[in-house]
Amino acid sequence: MFFELNDYIWATNSRVVNFNVTDYTFDEATNALSFSFSMDVNGDYNQTGNDLSISGTVDVIVFERVTTSSE
Repeated sequence: MFFELNDYIWATNSRVVNFNVTDYTFDEATNALSFSFSMDVNGDYNQTGNDLSISGTVDVIVFERVTTSSE
């Protein structure tokens, strides 16, 4: 399992607004990564038709970085 943090889609996609990452920490000695995030999605761009507010907290140990050919 993996995830990627990338501001590209948030900066160019008007469906997602108010995207924020806060409380970001990364410990290079232990590879412990944690942060909180939040965003809003316009109701016109999801199946419910309702505006969505999404938020969460990530607290993980990063084992390795997976790169793509574009990096």
